[in-house]
Amino acid sequence: MRLARIQVKGIGCGSCVAPSKALFLRIPSVKSVKVYGSVIEIAYDEKLSSISDIIAESKVTEYYFVKVLSDEEEASKEDHVLKSEKLSLQLSKE
Repeated sequence: MRLARIQVKGIGCGSCVAPSKALFLRIPSVKSVKVYGSVIEIAYDEKLSSISDIIAESKVTEYYFVKVLSDEEEASKEDHVLKSEKLSLQLSKE
């Protein structure tokens, strides 16, 4: 799984990009979509398609300006636990 963050800008307000979520969710390789203002986080199966393929297939560029901010391997649950433990250790030292 990969996690891509893209910036989507519409002609109107920042919250007007929320409907673009539906455009991504209809693509089989997309597992989840989260919208944070003008930034959209897409978790997808890289074995089925790339983020470029997903953007093209969604046709989101017909309605919005799109910029890929990042596209990286999604961290596992174990990685999140390790980061959390490391943070708590750092906080306890202070």
